[in-house]
Amino acid sequence: MVAMIAMNVLLPVSIFTEWRQLQAGKVSANHAKCCYSSNVRYQPDRISHNIFFANYTRIMNKIIFVAIAAIVAISSCDSPNKEYPNSVEKDNVEIHALLEKYKKSINEADTTLAGNIWLTNTEVSFIHPHGHEKGWDGIKKGIYEMFGSRFETRDLKSYNERITLYGDMAVLEFYWIFDATLSGENTVPIQTKGRETQVLKKTDNDWRIVHIHYSGMPETGEGEGL
Repeated sequence: MVAMIAMNVLLPVSIFTEWRQLQAGKVSANHAKCCYSSNVRYQPDRISHNIFFANYTRIMNKIIFVAIAAIVAISSCDSPNKEYPNSVEKDNVEIHALLEKYKKSINEADTTLAGNIWLTNTEVSFIHPHGHEKGWDGIKKGIYEMFGSRFETRDLKSYNERITLYGDMAVLEFYWIFDATLSGENTVPIQTKGRETQVLKKTDNDWRIVHIHYSGMPETGEGEGL
């Protein structure tokens, strides 16, 4: 990129110098030699015309080359990533993809998949109506193993997703509907609805979950939701 920029600066200077020399009628001996043959009778006007045309063509070729190089340089600067023109769009796409993986990890009670979207250390946490899980080991046992053993089938869906970016941190909010059947001999279908907030951190160019807090739907009745 630096070499291309330097070329686009230096070549126009060279072209301008050659153009001024051409206007002044100054040509090199090499150019004169190219336009004169001992087998042809010396014709000053013809040689002068040929020299001018040869120099003019060479200069125009350089101008075209510089123009093309400038277009390539500008295009590469303006569109470093054609699929995602800016980092905000790229982050939003990646976070939406993470949410899909999260729902799949819950639906399949898959701790291996979950380990790829959580930051698996002792600082992560998960607050839910039945408790407060701390650390990755606590989340695996209190969330994923619980979902796997308590429910025969699981189907977590989300809607009204909202992403707010704060540099290498992000907050993901959404509403959810959870359809499931309880484990046991008498499987009973259930459906619950609620809201969820996820706190994400970007580490090694990947978004990871560091905290989740979910609760039921708003309770607006007298004396409720307090």
